[in-house]
Amino acid sequence: MQTTFTLEQLAQPQIAEADGILKTCVHYGFCTATCPTYVLFRDENDSPRGRIDLIRAMLEKGGPPDAKTVHHLDRCLSCLSCMTTCAVKVDYAHLIDIARDYIEDNYRRPLGERMLRRFRYQMYQRLLRFPLGYFQKMSSAQIIPMITVECEQLGGFIGDAFVLPLFQGGQLLRHRGRRVSQGGRRRRDRPPAREFLQQSQPMQIQHKFNLPSTIDIEACPNA
Repeated sequence: MQTTFTLEQLAQPQIAEADGILKTCVHYGFCTATCPTYVLFRDENDSPRGRIDLIRAMLEKGGPPDAKTVHHLDRCLSCLSCMTTCAVKVDYAHLIDIARDYIEDNYRRPLGERMLRRFRYQMYQRLLRFPLGYFQKMSSAQIIPMITVECEQLGGFIGDAFVLPLFQGGQLLRHRGRRVSQGGRRRRDRPPAREFLQQSQPMQIQHKFNLPSTIDIEACPNA
């Protein structure tokens, strides 16, 4: 494969390593037969050969990668089955690691994806505080409940901090929508929005982060 990296780009160690790996690929296509994502999706961009082309284009272009490239590279399982059938022994494992490092340094993921990744990192940090020998003596049936207990607090934080405010906001919009449908007049048996929020059950967030446990009604001038 031919590459068009500039001398400034090749001065970077990772780009220089990626350039050497890219030039060894000759696109025989034997790797597609053993790639599980290509077998499932039948998309060239989800094959090792297609991902190598995406990596080359991403590194040569520089700057933030596009969402399509990130999507297809994220789909790689890193099973490295492709390396077992590659005729020229392309070092795909090192190449995909270089691409992922580049994505993490130059691409800003959506909020929901960043939250999910942060949740995973928090889970790993909680579990890695145990010594490795502790896990070697345990069965998978014993490890699963431990992971559940360790993640319960994180899951509760996400639910209380995001799901409950959205639920209360939906109730508020529904309440105000009924008032508009009645020509701006409020029924006597229905309290105004300020009283409605004050009467609703406050959020009870029990976690180690310093977040407010109730909604600040005074900060809502239109309530």
